[in-house]
Amino acid sequence: MERELGKKLSLYLIYRLLHEMGFALRVPRPRHAKADGEAQEAFKKTSPPRSRRRGPRGGR
Repeated sequence: MERELGKKLSLYLIYRLLHEMGFALRVPRPRHAKADGEAQEAFKKTSPPRSRRRGPRGGR
């Protein structure tokens, strides 16, 4: 920013400006080191489908 605009901006201000412009920090969820991807996929295929009914609190 300093090189392009001739002004030195704090990192906080840069993130705030980006947020105001509609940008958001997107970070993938961390994976556990011992997670077994094949076992997870097998579970997804064999587990019953999730219910679409909402609970007493409206699905919270």
